[in-house]
Amino acid sequence: MEPKAKDLIEERQIHITQRHYINGTLDVQRRIGILRHTPFVMALDIVILLFTIKWFIEIYVAGAVAPMDYCLLCALIFLPTLLVAIFLNLLPLRFSVRAREDYNTGLVTKQIRFVRFYKDRFELSGTGVDITAYYSKMIQCLENDDLFLFVPDRSGLSYMIPKEDLGDFAGELHSRIRKEMGKRYHKMTSFPGRKDFGRSFDKGA
Repeated sequence: MEPKAKDLIEERQIHITQRHYINGTLDVQRRIGILRHTPFVMALDIVILLFTIKWFIEIYVAGAVAPMDYCLLCALIFLPTLLVAIFLNLLPLRFSVRAREDYNTGLVTKQIRFVRFYKDRFELSGTGVDITAYYSKMIQCLENDDLFLFVPDRSGLSYMIPKEDLGDFAGELHSRIRKEMGKRYHKMTSFPGRKDFGRSFDKGA
């Protein structure tokens, strides 16, 4: 066993589950990937629907509705709604399926068993795994209810650390990361009714 470095702050045993991996992957996509456009798509859909309703009411009251107007009305309601469904369900489902496949076929994530925290970095280790990641080289650090996600680049991958395995140290790490990473830190927020794709896949397993 290697001697501990003098600047070691904390060492914990961790286990990254399939649910962690799927939800973590989705949050990275929601922050730096294509899913970051979801709020804009939803806002655009609302604007289009409001203007569509206003337009149709005006021509209906004026008695100027033509047969093609009904077709246009249906298109202006259906297409934006379909786009929202794609961003809220179809794209997350696609990323979830891919993440599940990556988790089940990739050996690195499953073999990570330990994390060591230092002042300027952290280390992930396990059978055949030895990763050193410096906070200064991370482009983002995301935090959700279950994970700390350290994002090294825009590939969509991240270093995942389950908060439940950190115990009381999770609160201290939160404070340290916010101070160390500044504007690169982001707290991921959920909203009522958002589907937990990771839990859904666990149930279906």
